[in-house]
Amino acid sequence: MILRRMADAIREQNWFTVFIETLIVVIGIFLGFQMTEWNET
Repeated sequence: MILRRMADAIREQNWFTVFIETLIVVIGIFLGFQMTEWNET
């Protein structure tokens, strides 16, 4: 679903939406790594 929205935003050249969605994904991955590291300690 998120890939479809990103593809539509890129086709429409809505760069603000592309930036926000990419930022959300990166933050989610970062938080996942932090939770894994916190769980191991």
